[in-house]
Amino acid sequence: MILSIGLEDRVVDLKGRPVHVRSTDKGVYEIGIEFIDPDAKTLKAVKQFLGSAALEP
Repeated sequence: MILSIGLEDRVVDLKGRPVHVRSTDKGVYEIGIEFIDPDAKTLKAVKQFLGSAALEP
């Protein structure tokens, strides 16, 4: 799969594959994605994005 993530100053495209899928009680799905061969700069930006997203209510 190709995942496009809009970061503050750019959009990054990452190749990935689902490694697990889970249905929640709220009727939505949570999907764990393994990124395939991301470069270090992109991986760092995605980690920062995900960390800041986890802090939002």
